Amino acid sequence: MESSSTTIVPATPASALVFGDSAAWQSEAQDAALPVLRVPSRAANAPNGPDFIRSLGDIKGEERENRIFEQLRAGNMPGSLLKLYAVRTTAKDRGGNSKEIEYYVTPDVLMIGTERESVRIPVDPVTAQRVADHFRCLLPTARMVEQVYQAAPLKQVFIYGGYAKTPRAHLQDASSSYLEHNFKIDGKLHYRQVFIAARDLTAGHKKELVISNNYFYEGKAKLAFYGAHDSKGKPTQAGKREDKRVPGLPSFAHEPSFVDYSHGVRLVWPKMKVAGVERDVAEVLRHKDDCFLISMEGRIAVPRYTVDRAGRKVGATSQAATSEDPLGLSPAVAVSALGYGDTWDRRLRMVVEGFLAGFRGIPIRVGSQMVAVHPPYFMNLYPGAGQATQERHQRATAHRNAAPAALNALLNRFGHALVGKATPEKLRELLQAASDRGLLQADARVGQQPTPERLRAFLRHY
Repeated sequence: MESSSTTIVPATPASALVFGDSAAWQSEAQDAALPVLRVPSRAANAPNGPDFIRSLGDIKGEERENRIFEQLRAGNMPGSLLKLYAVRTTAKDRGGNSKEIEYYVTPDVLMIGTERESVRIPVDPVTAQRVADHFRCLLPTARMVEQVYQAAPLKQVFIYGGYAKTPRAHLQDASSSYLEHNFKIDGKLHYRQVFIAARDLTAGHKKELVISNNYFYEGKAKLAFYGAHDSKGKPTQAGKREDKRVPGLPSFAHEPSFVDYSHGVRLVWPKMKVAGVERDVAEVLRHKDDCFLISMEGRIAVPRYTVDRAGRKVGATSQAATSEDPLGLSPAVAVSALGYGDTWDRRLRMVVEGFLAGFRGIPIRVGSQMVAVHPPYFMNLYPGAGQATQERHQRATAHRNAAPAALNALLNRFGHALVGKATPEKLRELLQAASDRGLLQADARVGQQPTPERLRAFLRHY
């Protein structure tokens, strides 16, 4: 990990601002505007953390995950957890150039309960992603977790539960172990908070769930996490290179549905700053050079957990189909649009818009030019199709049959992409193959001027 100076800036209430020093006031005023998670007001009858854990009894698995999600979604969290912290550090991009970055995280892992009686709540990665989606946040990368640790005034030594290979091994993933581990962490923190303000940025005390660019190893889906720092400040849960743990590299273990007392989830605000310029965290993670500022693995094209509990790869589309109220606990949600609540609607709209965006500019290299093509809409042909659709199909078939042999063979090879159900990838593959073989330039609709309009006309014709 590169050497850097990392600082954190807590959210400062407006009442704490001092107006005597103009420069100091401007700095404090900036910090006062740090992001705050927007959640419903905590219900007066909501359980505190320990009571909620006890209410779970022996429940595990998906039912426990759903009950935890409902508490978080309902706003049953300590208010101080909602005030995000700015992590400011210097990191290096792919080319080794140092850049100042700033991003915003929850001061601790997710908790359920009141300010005085809360419990750090472990969840599996599916629930973690669901919570992040609900609050319009992201999960961190392993490098971000390490940067947060370096910034934290409250650096904690991970406390092992001591369950493995003992008569208490069956309790490692029990809800009671969540409570027990939380009490141990609080016991350490209360001693130190004589000198440090409550809910300062805290790190090192959990194995934090992280996102990665690959969750499959040896054909099996894995859980990605990082942290659990030791007394020397080294992560005990980190990836290895040449059999040595590497700070900032994620570790992979267990099946995707696994969860135990040691896990924690920290949320990341979707906006950050790179060299003073505001950008989306997701965009930075996709950038070929700047991704290394916050990811040891390089680019993360899909910055979310993309595996379901059964270990199958899933995308945002299928994840969006998850009910926002699986237990039917909220009448207000049950009668809202589509029966799943506004958050589900927003997520579905985002997925649909993202899908359509893939068709707006399919990149094709023609000679030395890059051309972005917006293909025409293809209707499916079926026995009951309208007359206009049938006529269009007949014209396109006649055009393909009349095309030069080489082009005809290529078009027939991609025939399924020209009659409906086409994907941007298949259309790009077709056009790129035609370009590489000189077939586009030889066609009258394209010629030596491969503009987006001409390539669109080529697709429409055939």
